[in-house]
Amino acid sequence: MELKILQLLLFLSMKQLVSAEIRCIESERQALIKFSGNLSGLTWGSEEDKGECCDWDGVFCTDTGHVFSLDISGMYLRGKISPALRELQHLKHLSLANTNLTIDNLNWLSDISSLSYLDLSGVNLRVVTNWLQPIAKLSSLAELYMSGCQLRDPMSAFDVFANSSLSNLSTLDLSHNDFTSFDSLFNFSRVHTVLDLLIIS
Repeated sequence: MELKILQLLLFLSMKQLVSAEIRCIESERQALIKFSGNLSGLTWGSEEDKGECCDWDGVFCTDTGHVFSLDISGMYLRGKISPALRELQHLKHLSLANTNLTIDNLNWLSDISSLSYLDLSGVNLRVVTNWLQPIAKLSSLAELYMSGCQLRDPMSAFDVFANSSLSNLSTLDLSHNDFTSFDSLFNFSRVHTVLDLLIIS
């Protein structure tokens, strides 16, 4: 009898655990609200969207409630990118592709050391200076997509590539930008043999 009771209690506790909602970390929820506060087109934290941040469009959480993926690609947004994303220290996947955004500073990226996937394709980065330096600090980065970002190429940018710590980078897409030379980039691809795909046309 006691064994059956214990089995029933165990079953109920496991059922409750499985059905429990994943609750996002409050500090990360606040970071997302700060991020959306400068952008029109996102309803995170508004009256229309009071749910857990793990349920918000484009937000994906681990089973412990940490935001590990943020994908708002294809959303028509206007405004400025807040550096609040640097507070998402468990973020591995970030896609801001084709969001109609213009970004004038990428320095906040270097603080998200956990990033392994970054897609900024179609984001206007024309006014960003030293655009590669913060990215070159992302030692876990495996995939980088920056197609059609209106990037220009002071040669020093690609020199940063050649001397970077991007030892895990396997996919690099810099197509449809305003580059005139790729010498340092080719040096990078020769040294970093882990690079499987390089798109620059």
